[in-house]
Amino acid sequence: MSYANQIDEENPGLPKDNESQLLSSISQTSIRLGFIRKVYGILLVQLAITVGFTVLMMYDTSMVNWVLANSWVLWVDLVLVIVIMIMLACIQKLARQVPFNYIFLLIFTLGFSLLVGFISACTDPAIVLMAAIMTLCVTVSLTIYACTTKTDFTMMGGFLFVFGMVLMVMGLFLWWGVSSTMHTLLCALGVIFYGLYLIYDTQLIVGKHRYKLNIDDYVFAAMMIYVDIIGLFLELLS
Repeated sequence: MSYANQIDEENPGLPKDNESQLLSSISQTSIRLGFIRKVYGILLVQLAITVGFTVLMMYDTSMVNWVLANSWVLWVDLVLVIVIMIMLACIQKLARQVPFNYIFLLIFTLGFSLLVGFISACTDPAIVLMAAIMTLCVTVSLTIYACTTKTDFTMMGGFLFVFGMVLMVMGLFLWWGVSSTMHTLLCALGVIFYGLYLIYDTQLIVGKHRYKLNIDDYVFAAMMIYVDIIGLFLELLS
């Protein structure tokens, strides 16, 4: 028995146009849930790669020593990560074309994992563990909040862009004058920034508010959430 027939039997007086709207709503909800599962499935793989890479570098000093002896690798890696992130964000066709979107996302994840692993390896393991636990708690709580709140954070794209530019300028000024107070303030603002972006991106993925991502943008969506979580972790680590 089809679902439409079940509806007719349970609601014999239901108008045909309302029935069609109901079926369309159910179909759209199912498609969106599939999109969400796909995004967070990809995200879990990304995080697993980063965690594995970080643990390996923290306990294998030979890798860290090699990177220290070849510091150009970090600069090349940083440029590569930024270029791929811009490509996936700006070239919609590339971000949707299988398997190239997965290949670029994998390269992006490996590059980011190298940076995270190196920074973590140069930090006290106890502090790394503490930052990781804090990141997990903040990520889970903000994700739940983003999915349950009626406040529409998808309207805050412009504000978050300006906020990010201000933080970038503040970070550049720290190069000329090291101030522990300014550094602490910048890290605190960085945590707030990535926290707000995590809520913003989560609501774009869930799709319950004014703006939402297209279901074909699963690679871009996973990359956004990944950057939010890793950025939050690095700011807490600082």
